[in-house]
Amino acid sequence: MLQVQGRELPSVLVTGFATTQLAVRAMRNGAITVLDKPPSDSSLRQAVVEALHTDSQRLASETIRSSAQAKIDRLSPSERQVLEMVLEGMPNKQIAGKLGVCVRTVEARRSRIYQSTDVGSVAELVRLSIAAGLVDVC
Repeated sequence: MLQVQGRELPSVLVTGFATTQLAVRAMRNGAITVLDKPPSDSSLRQAVVEALHTDSQRLASETIRSSAQAKIDRLSPSERQVLEMVLEGMPNKQIAGKLGVCVRTVEARRSRIYQSTDVGSVAELVRLSIAAGLVDVC
């Protein structure tokens, strides 16, 4: 990727000296593809379209992730603790026991978590946490 004013731009490498080593290095550094010189109009056009599409997808993913992370960052440390335990599948009673608080305190924290993150269910909270990178789905 090329860096312009702190933003990565997709790149297509056009070279008259393409080797496997050069292609691998270029791709590791963010090139979308490597074309032999001179490229045909159609292959260059296709490579540029692919690069722009890839960049568009990357930007959309980054936007979703940063928005989700901003919502998670609104949480207090105690709400964050409860969130982590909810994501582990713990019921309120178990969370309360682990934190040494009453169940109503956990319920109140969960309610604030839902309000702060603009979600209405555990499923939405899990989706938000996945988008923010808190939960690894692999």
